[in-house]
Amino acid sequence: MPIRDDEVQRVATAVTTIDQRVTQIVGTNGYDTQITNVFGPAMLHEVKKRFKLSLDALLRICKAKNIVVDTMQKQKVWTCGGLTSETKITLPDELKVVSQNELMLTLVHEMTHALPTGARTDDKYYRHHEKFKTAKVQRKLITADYYAEVFDRVLKNIAVTCFCQPMPLKFPNSRMACLSSTAGNSRSW
Repeated sequence: MPIRDDEVQRVATAVTTIDQRVTQIVGTNGYDTQITNVFGPAMLHEVKKRFKLSLDALLRICKAKNIVVDTMQKQKVWTCGGLTSETKITLPDELKVVSQNELMLTLVHEMTHALPTGARTDDKYYRHHEKFKTAKVQRKLITADYYAEVFDRVLKNIAVTCFCQPMPLKFPNSRMACLSSTAGNSRSW
C-alpha cells in the first residue's frame, strides 16, 4: 500500500537526510574513520562506491513513489522487517512509531538490497547478532546492516569504538582499561 499522506513527509525528510549524509560519506574523507572501523581500510573505496550506488537506488525508488508500507503485515509471515527489490522498498508497518533515526537506518539497510543482482546485499548478520563484529571483510561488504552501522556511527558522530577489558592484576586500583580501536588496528571494531 502506498505511504499515507501523513507519512510522506516523514519518509521524504529521512530520504533527504540520507542523501545529504551519504553524499558527504562518499564525497569527502570526513567519515573514512567510521567506514574503516567497520569494514577495514582495504575496503574504503569499495564501500564508498556501494554507498553511492545504494543511494542512487533509494533516490530512484523514492522518485517513483515506490516506498510503501506493509499494512498487511506480511513481514510477520516472512519474518523480515522490510522487503526490497530494485524497484520497490516495502517498509514494516511498525516504522510509523519508531524514531526518525531508526527509520533512516532501516532505509539505509534496505537501499543496499536495491542494487542489481551481484551487487545487492543480503541479511547474513544483523547488528544484534553475536558474530556481527567478527565477520570477515568480504561478508561485511555484502551484508546490509554493516552499511547501517556506518550510517549510525556518522549520525552519532562516533569515530572510534571503545573496548573495555579487565586490567591485569598489576593495576589493582583500576578495574577496566579502555582500548580504542583505530583504522590501522588488526581488528576493525
